[in-house]
Amino acid sequence: GDVLLLGVRTIDDEGVRERIKHLGLMPLMERDLQTIPSRSRLLKSLIFFGLAIGLTAFNVIDIVVAFLLCVIAFISIKVLNGNLYRNIEWQVVVMLAAIIPVYATSGALIYVAILMLGGMEKLNWSYVQELIPALVIIVMIPLTFSIADGIALGFLTYVSLKISNGEIKEISSGAWFLTLIFISKFIFL
Repeated sequence: GDVLLLGVRTIDDEGVRERIKHLGLMPLMERDLQTIPSRSRLLKSLIFFGLAIGLTAFNVIDIVVAFLLCVIAFISIKVLNGNLYRNIEWQVVVMLAAIIPVYATSGALIYVAILMLGGMEKLNWSYVQELIPALVIIVMIPLTFSIADGIALGFLTYVSLKISNGEIKEISSGAWFLTLIFISKFIFL
């Protein structure tokens, strides 16, 4: 299951084929490597990339804007050509994304749950019909590994508590709509 990416010009360079055979590896794909043709272009591209990182690190501009400007600069000095999407090795991108384990996202979900704790002080702690759905959301987000499922369970809890206490008229049309969507999500998906 492990993947080793080798950056070589050809599979025959520097005895690469022998090393692959010695390590018991199986090459997934051979491709032509395109390098930056001149040192001045390489230096310019490193400067643009460094500027993009520096400007975002010091909050001068947004990261999306910085790297968009960096890509435009790369195209202007002909480091990237118009066939940008054709040049991206999508197999490698998908393979690298696939090796991220599912449990690696739990930290982000727990962080979101912690941020939601800031709103807990605004809750009416003596009114159980508002307190319990909020607690269900905060607990279920990290337990289900899904923000959407945690919020859905909170909405369902809210509506079911209101119905059980006979406060059906206090449920807004938006809450009814979202409840129906969440119920259908859990039934059909």
